Amino acid sequence: MVEADATQSRYLITGELTYKKNFEATFPKADSSLKGVGSLTSDNLNQKAHFLQLTKFVKMKLALHQQNLILHQSHSHFYEDLRKNVVVMDDCRFYMAKMREVERMLLKLRVE
Repeated sequence: MVEADATQSRYLITGELTYKKNFEATFPKADSSLKGVGSLTSDNLNQKAHFLQLTKFVKMKLALHQQNLILHQSHSHFYEDLRKNVVVMDDCRFYMAKMREVERMLLKLRVE
């Protein structure tokens, strides 16, 4: 997601097609990473709840990315949509951080 955000921003600012291609290449990575996280945390109900929220925001984020590419030059609310994109990315980061913290605590307990 971080890679997708960075490459999309570069494309929207510069208009260079290389950034757009790099951005589009991140979609399959995000999907496979999300599936991996889901399977690794499927045995933990607390993590499952976080994962469901994260999945919702990741899908929303990817949809916003697609929308931004389409509307980038013709939409009068483009910058408002970009701000919404930032908020959704913050939500994704929040749930990713929650899940990492739970996993760190579980690892610590298991090591002890």
